[in-house]
Amino acid sequence: MDYSARNELVSSLQKDATFASFSSNVDRVSYVLEKYITSERIHHQVKENLEAVAKKVTKCSHKADCFTQEAKLHMTAKDGTVALAALRKALLYTLPGKAIQKVKLYLMMFQVYFKHLAKYEEALWAIEQTMELLQKQQPETTSTSEGTLDSKMAHILYLKATALKKLHRSEEAMQIVQRLIASRSTGTSQTPIAKKLKQTNLKKFLKKLKEDGK
Repeated sequence: MDYSARNELVSSLQKDATFASFSSNVDRVSYVLEKYITSERIHHQVKENLEAVAKKVTKCSHKADCFTQEAKLHMTAKDGTVALAALRKALLYTLPGKAIQKVKLYLMMFQVYFKHLAKYEEALWAIEQTMELLQKQQPETTSTSEGTLDSKMAHILYLKATALKKLHRSEEAMQIVQRLIASRSTGTSQTPIAKKLKQTNLKKFLKKLKEDGK
């Protein structure tokens, strides 16, 4: 209810002798609902509330997009600290239902921590946040009983293994790479990450991990 409508209602109630005669709040509320709160007023208020929510959603989405673009620019300029600040703001303004957008932001955050800031614990945290979001969003496609991995999850697991390698946690990284090798659907595209997920390259990666673990 807007300010003027609220004042109008209060003014009417102050002049209403019947309202003043009630001794309990329950009776007062029932009376107000019956006499003053018409279906037209309710419809108007609901419409106003929905419009206010829509404006807020649009504003948040716009801010999230702006901060995401800002982060991309700073990542291109290799300014990791500023890019990270922009990504945090983008996450803050990303709406709860936008899980896929959050996945993209956490992947960008992983890149900043891993490539620009060399903060591998934080990079591992970012990739684990990504995994958690994906598993909640599409648990039936991230893995199957036959051991086949969804291509997105295979990509993210590979990134996790690279972070673990940097942290000298070779045993954990080897387990991930072995799982990737055993998977029968790591993708056939020619993107850089897809090439790394090819069996021959995964086996080379595994060999390096074994050497690091000695």
